[in-house]
Amino acid sequence: MLPFSRLVTIGLALTLAGCGMGTGPALRVKGIAVRASGYVEAVSAPGFVDLPSPNMNDRPEQVRPDCVVWHHTASRASARQTGRYFQNPEAQVSSHYTVDRSGEIVRSVADDRRSWHAGPSAYQGRNNVNDFSIGIEICNLGDNGEAYSAAQVASVAHLTAWLIETHGMGRKRITRHRDIAVPAGRKTDTSDNFPYVEALAQVAGYLDGKIQPIPVPPPTSVDLAPDRGFRTVVVPPGLATWEDLADAMLDSPFRADELRLLNPAWPAPHAGLPVRIPTDYRHFDRLHPGGQLIPLFR
Repeated sequence: MLPFSRLVTIGLALTLAGCGMGTGPALRVKGIAVRASGYVEAVSAPGFVDLPSPNMNDRPEQVRPDCVVWHHTASRASARQTGRYFQNPEAQVSSHYTVDRSGEIVRSVADDRRSWHAGPSAYQGRNNVNDFSIGIEICNLGDNGEAYSAAQVASVAHLTAWLIETHGMGRKRITRHRDIAVPAGRKTDTSDNFPYVEALAQVAGYLDGKIQPIPVPPPTSVDLAPDRGFRTVVVPPGLATWEDLADAMLDSPFRADELRLLNPAWPAPHAGLPVRIPTDYRHFDRLHPGGQLIPLFR
């Protein structure tokens, strides 16, 4: 028999649903918005493009996703280009979703599988965040200069709200990679200029039925002006190897070969050294075309 409090909640929801009282505030039962106008509204599923990645595995037995982690790609590449990068087994990294600058969403790993997006990490006392999380990559250079578009932020919020409702997560189970990386300070994503508070407010708006999803954008991406495939950064303190720098700046230590290639004069990085880092995946693709190392310049 249901507890009295549960019966009262359900009874109230049914009463409001049958009253035809107009468009009053929503009552939420099990994550579903029950409006006074008499209809039940859930967060609609966003559209996405599937580019399945092999870089994933099973979650631990009886572990289900119960939090969302936001990242930035540290790249000029589009969501589809990032999805193709995740399809290379030698990348050894993936995320469940990638959100383009246009708002388009690419799915690389199914929600019930464990993608490789967080690395050494801990969230609210639990280690190995990959085990119980869903990772969302947001296309951005991560240089605190490139702005995040309104369509992109709205798409991130819509996707996050849908995941929270679909998997029965608490609405506050949203975090950034920078907040869970171990040791603390190992990661900087999402970048300082990501509108974190605004994005959280939009997630709440979707869950409360106050924001309606924007139309799914056409399958095109916002193209940035062409560049040379790299930018120059100053090595921060505490990064003594190319693997350290690749992990911190490119979100994967397996991209260290690209840094060695772009900085042939230096056997290793050190704090204060200006170095070149990739801005897309062209160097990775040339070094790892199906696992065969070939020269970059030919």
